[in-house]
Amino acid sequence: MKQKLAETERNKQDVEDGHHQVMEKKLLEIGMINASLNREVAERMQAETESRELQKQMELILNSAGEGIFGLDIHGNVTFVNTAASLMTGWEREEMIGKPHHELVHHTSPDGSPHVSEECLINQACRDGLVHISAEDCFWTREGDHFPVEYVSTPIVDEGRLCGAVVVFRDKSTFS
Repeated sequence: MKQKLAETERNKQDVEDGHHQVMEKKLLEIGMINASLNREVAERMQAETESRELQKQMELILNSAGEGIFGLDIHGNVTFVNTAASLMTGWEREEMIGKPHHELVHHTSPDGSPHVSEECLINQACRDGLVHISAEDCFWTREGDHFPVEYVSTPIVDEGRLCGAVVVFRDKSTFS
């Protein structure tokens, strides 16, 4: 009987040791997975920080430019506006974003006749993917005044796909 009891005790100890080994193995696996996740989170946080810093630097550059700059989507809606463009046109950025640039600043010729959107060189860059330049045109301010501009409308192409245009312009009345 003593022998049977000792054998049962050894079997019990073997089972406990086996469970202990399985637990240690699982804990080690969990620790390795946790370390891997911690590395991935740290790398992602670093990438996000770098992305924010790059975004901030690009905004600083765009907002420091003396020329007006605005971006358009494929439909001619404003996607971004720099400080100079906002100051020259009198429109706040938030008022311009998502709206058709043509209706905001390019709707009328200097003589008062309508400037048709389909004939707009700026919009053509969004449609045909070509650079369009104008040395003699005008933009309109929020207050209803106009000023002479020259501009370049350059298509934005991403992996061969036309996405919109970027327009760089200057107020010719300040440089005459």
